[in-house]
Amino acid sequence: MSMFDNAHHFSVHGGVFNNVQRDQINIYEGRPALELLSEFLKGVGATHDSAQRYPPPKCHPKTRKEIQNAILEWIHSAHDERPICWIHGPAGVGKTAIAQTVAELSEMEKSLGASFFFSRNHLERGRAEYLFPTIVYQLAVRIEKFSDAISQTLRKNAGLLRSSLDVQFRDLFVDTCQLAMKLGGDWMHHPKVIIVDGLDECTETIFQQRIISLIASALKDKLPFRFLIFSRPEPQIHEAFYVMWSQLKLLVIDKDSWNTPNDLKTILDDGFINIRMHPRNAYMDIPHTWPAHEVIDELVEKACGQFVYANVVLSFVGEEHSHPVEQLSIILGLKSATRRRSPFKELDVLYHHILSSYPDHHKVVMILGTLIRLSGLSRLRRWNNHPCGPSIEVIEALLGLHTGEVALVLRGMHSVLKIDETHIQILHASFRDYLGHKSRSGRFY
Repeated sequence: MSMFDNAHHFSVHGGVFNNVQRDQINIYEGRPALELLSEFLKGVGATHDSAQRYPPPKCHPKTRKEIQNAILEWIHSAHDERPICWIHGPAGVGKTAIAQTVAELSEMEKSLGASFFFSRNHLERGRAEYLFPTIVYQLAVRIEKFSDAISQTLRKNAGLLRSSLDVQFRDLFVDTCQLAMKLGGDWMHHPKVIIVDGLDECTETIFQQRIISLIASALKDKLPFRFLIFSRPEPQIHEAFYVMWSQLKLLVIDKDSWNTPNDLKTILDDGFINIRMHPRNAYMDIPHTWPAHEVIDELVEKACGQFVYANVVLSFVGEEHSHPVEQLSIILGLKSATRRRSPFKELDVLYHHILSSYPDHHKVVMILGTLIRLSGLSRLRRWNNHPCGPSIEVIEALLGLHTGEVALVLRGMHSVLKIDETHIQILHASFRDYLGHKSRSGRFY
């Protein structure tokens, strides 16, 4: 239907009109581009300072300093010319908390250009189509010349907001960047880092790879921004980054890197002090030596580098209407927990999602069950003692699987398993515990 159907007896003198009725996008001369972008992004809330993400996960103020400093040094470095930094690590190691903290620090330093936090649990924040409009909106807010440029871009074609990912990237982001640079300004001191967290939580793997490919394709354009990307070490993401390996800064988070054990101990120590000192627990007369140092060390060991494990422990122990000492006894296995009061529900949801990445759950159970049995058989010490876990070849032979089938089935599980060309290793003790309890793992038991 035409914009002016059934209209008569009027005159138009100048003006720019675009009407996209189906998607409710309208632009006319004089309407600010920021208003259009804000309207399009209503309900997404993917930025680091969005009210819809409040309270966001972030680092304990006394932890993760080493990796934060490494990231900030790369952002500001005049010598490291690699424009993309990929930070990857398995599930639960605190990637989003690091991304959030770096975003806040960069905001204070006025070096943050934009941020986008993907989330599989939120419809809009899991969709790739909102990534570049969100980035463009923030750049327009922070950089005057970019605001002028995006106004020109959207005045010509408001439909870009509903275009394909490729068109959005090229016409909405890259072309607008180049136009903004032509308009002048001090680009040496403008905000420079664009943070994308949870790329693996983008709903379609094809879009995860395409986002990386598009960013790689723009390297030749010498854009004045650096991309900081956080994700799990999923194969499809690793493959997409491989084509730009020489221009990529890589930082890996694992259980022993970046002072992780000491940081976990700090979080647990401070967390238990806060629980003990909380006014509602004052009448319980909890000893100031609770919990013992040995218990803290045991929890750090069980965490295997997972900050989410430490947070789950503290959340459960500090539950309102519960006795902290009894709650900790449940965590340590000294006292049984009812299904309703399971302390690890948050971890269980996380692991269930990861295991569901392969459609045939029977085959997943078969392979993981064999992996656990081989790891625990004392008479097969030569497998159990291998630093990378049991042999893939042995598992395939025992189960009658084709060569390469184990790697195929477990392809989406690199955040809980370490898989190399010949061996498999379970990364987290909490994942092994999950698999060993039918009440927790359900169909994956």
